[in-house]
Amino acid sequence: PDPAHDHDPDHYPDQSPDHLSIQSERRLTSWFSRTMIGVFVGIAVYLITNPYIVINLLTNREVLASNFGNSLAMYDVSRVAEGFVRVIELTIEGATLPVLILGGLAMLFSMKHRRPIVMALMVPAIVFFLQFVLIGAGKPAEYGRFGIFPNTALAIGAACLTAITATRFGRSKFAVGGVVSALLIAWSGFHGWGYVQGFMADAGDRNSRMELASSLSSLTRDEKTGRVKQSVGSFAEPGPYCFPPADFARTDVLLLPLPERGRVGGGSAEIVIAPLEISGTPTSWADKFFFDNRKHRPVLRNAIPLGR
Repeated sequence: PDPAHDHDPDHYPDQSPDHLSIQSERRLTSWFSRTMIGVFVGIAVYLITNPYIVINLLTNREVLASNFGNSLAMYDVSRVAEGFVRVIELTIEGATLPVLILGGLAMLFSMKHRRPIVMALMVPAIVFFLQFVLIGAGKPAEYGRFGIFPNTALAIGAACLTAITATRFGRSKFAVGGVVSALLIAWSGFHGWGYVQGFMADAGDRNSRMELASSLSSLTRDEKTGRVKQSVGSFAEPGPYCFPPADFARTDVLLLPLPERGRVGGGSAEIVIAPLEISGTPTSWADKFFFDNRKHRPVLRNAIPLGR
């Protein structure tokens, strides 16, 4: 390049203001086109994988409105401080406390360096975490599954911080890194074994839901006459996290008003079923623990009979 012409746009026609403006407009147009294509593809994939949206939009809009109403109720933004505390509790349950601490420190250190490869993971993790917090107040333990992306980012951060810290020990770096990694893996494995057992139980017929459903089937309707013997009450609309797979065509299920805080039982149904969150795997639906209000006939090995 000729220094004498460094500031002469006519000497470098490709760098003239008009040419640079055209290039900028082309980049913006290309970016916008790719973004819109991505949006349309995402909407198409969502509608293909959730066909009930289109079906109910055309045939039963009341059901669709009810579904959206339930979703909006779940995603209500309120009591942010309470939501933050709840999310920390669920993150400790989902990622374990050591991973939360080490992963959190790794993210704090990475914010100082702002390397692109780190930011590509950290920025979406923070966005997911903020969403997690905003709607986290009052959520049951099974809400913790929504934290899988931030928990994964914390695990990656903990592994990276362990490796980087171990390099400071010179010749002992492999020993230090190996011991710390083994402790993290052992802690997470011990903490997560209950979840593995729950999923193994759910893969067969000997699990809490199937046992409770079988018991309800024999108690709620007379097989010979078809008459209803006892009704079953639930404090929430039946779902895999709060109700066994009952035969709803042959079982009277009543939606009961929420009980007083700290009490489960009562209502206008002979049998009252409610999920428990006192197990070792609160964020999982697998092999769920249930309350059963019958005094003398607990139907599960882990059921707790309550008085009315």
